Amino acid sequence: MQTGTPVLSDAEPAAKPGILTSLRQGIAGVNDWAVGKRGWERLFISSTALAYVVPFSVLVTALAMTATAAQAVLFVLCLAGLVVIPIAVDRRRRPACFRYWLLPLLGTVLLLAASSLLCLAVMRLGQAVHRTDEYIGLLLAGSSGPVLLVLALRLVARRRRDQAAASSTGGTS
Repeated sequence: MQTGTPVLSDAEPAAKPGILTSLRQGIAGVNDWAVGKRGWERLFISSTALAYVVPFSVLVTALAMTATAAQAVLFVLCLAGLVVIPIAVDRRRRPACFRYWLLPLLGTVLLLAASSLLCLAVMRLGQAVHRTDEYIGLLLAGSSGPVLLVLALRLVARRRRDQAAASSTGGTS
């Protein structure tokens, strides 16, 4: 069983450094990224990653904190049930028990379920946005030129439409 690549395993021991050098020269793009060249592309990639990571992380954190608070309140309400259920045996006190214990208990359960579900949905949405960003990065191949060109063309087209609309409404008045 071979453990190395066929190129290096078949080569003479004295020729291996030369082969590695030629392979490294053939992959200049990888070396450029590794030594820090292509700074603008790296800046764009990191900025777009930060632009979608921060909102999702803040939203997931807020939802997780809401779920934690709802869980704590639910625990307290369940403990209060040990006192409230014997009191609810008296018919005169049942409406108060219903209003002050059972309704908050049900509301807390709904809040806990909703915040947990939304937290999972936001995490899945964040993963989908991340995958989309990776695919767009592959399609652009590190070049922001085409994106800037498309944005500039759209801006010019919008200004021409606005000027045409303004001249057509200005001439009829």
